[in-house]
Amino acid sequence: MAPTPHTTPIAITGLGVVSPFGLGVEAFWDGIRAGRCAIGRPESLDASGFSCQFAAEAPPLAMKDHLPKSYRKFARVMARDIELAVVAANEAAGLGEYGAKLGSEEGGERAYPAARLGTHVGAALIAPEIPELARAMSAAADEDGEWDMRKWGEVGMGQLTPLWMLKYLPNMLACHVSILHQAKGPSNTITAGEASGVLSIGEAMRVIERGDADASIAGSGDSRVNHLAIERLRLAGRLAETNVGGAGIDDPGNIVRPFDASAIGSVPGEGAAICFLETPEAAKARGVKAIATLLGFGAAQAVPTAWKDGGPVMAGLGAKAGGSAGGLDGALADAIGRALGDAGVKPDEIDAVFCHGAGEVALDEAEARGLHAALGDHARKAELFWLPPMIGETMAAGGSLLIAAAAMALERQQLPARVQPGSGREGLNASAAPSREAELRRVLVCTHALGGQCAAVVLGAGGSA
Repeated sequence: MAPTPHTTPIAITGLGVVSPFGLGVEAFWDGIRAGRCAIGRPESLDASGFSCQFAAEAPPLAMKDHLPKSYRKFARVMARDIELAVVAANEAAGLGEYGAKLGSEEGGERAYPAARLGTHVGAALIAPEIPELARAMSAAADEDGEWDMRKWGEVGMGQLTPLWMLKYLPNMLACHVSILHQAKGPSNTITAGEASGVLSIGEAMRVIERGDADASIAGSGDSRVNHLAIERLRLAGRLAETNVGGAGIDDPGNIVRPFDASAIGSVPGEGAAICFLETPEAAKARGVKAIATLLGFGAAQAVPTAWKDGGPVMAGLGAKAGGSAGGLDGALADAIGRALGDAGVKPDEIDAVFCHGAGEVALDEAEARGLHAALGDHARKAELFWLPPMIGETMAAGGSLLIAAAAMALERQQLPARVQPGSGREGLNASAAPSREAELRRVLVCTHALGGQCAAVVLGAGGSA
């Protein structure tokens, strides 16, 4: 049964972004509008031992500049993922050009009562920092340098600080954001790979619709620029091998090639995008302008179609890890169809599609099939946009960064540049294109994820009703 279309959209009145282009929405928009590649040699870690020598890093964050004095002591238990989300949330809720003007975090007048403000922040399995683990692991080695479980319990774990776990729990992104902004309403953390951000924003949308909150802070953050996170990308078959087999790729702008038959994978990226959501009526009453509106949301889960060694192969694995992206196409089409039905929008009423474009052949082919299944002939005509050639694979942050890009495109009535270092795929509007003016009424954002979760939202211009 098709979902009943909404009668009232949910407004995005605040937006905060931290990306490899810099701090802030304007830095992000300027980067994607120009089609600038932010991929380079990483400065925060030594990548010489990795098969991929490149990453897309956001700027360093001095958290004392982003936290109230009373809260700065908690900066020491903020992993990089948490820092990114906290800074983006501050911007989304703040008083800047793209802030929602929520009000003082420390006792002043508030736009919403604490109990009516929700927090939904998507996250990944946060990768611990190697130096911290190395000390503990070394202490747990026996005389031959082998792992000793008894010594780990007796000595090794003691090398970790008592609050070590609080630095790496995925729900700590939402935890710190909710405390800082006195958001005591419904709260959730969704860890579903690249779909985490879209799912979190969709969940916040539903919470407001059913009256459980009046507003919500929602989005996601993630950093793959970490030794363990990079290894996880490699094991998932997603990492471009730029330093293996004589590849010798020196031009970072030529690495990630979405929907190209010769695509080799992506590079580690990082970032965060956080939205402030409320009803258009509430925004109007507060004198706050909607940047864009959420018209519809849909999600679906891919069922594995491939089996190996007696068990199912995880959906979303790249071909180098034995994956075939089986089931992703159908789940993505289902998610998009649900979002369109939820919004009461036909495929040919979508002006642009902000999609994943992972730059991995099997995944991109599944995404292409999903787009065609959901949009029909319109998939050939719709303008496409993706982020990985510019900022790499940001995993859990990817979906919310796409929503931020789509919201800005609607607000500015301009399409960002479509960066395509390869040749693209026949049957899709996937060749390179510069930024250009466009009449944008409705934009589709969709993504698939490692693990098979797929999600989509339909956004409208700020005045949509």
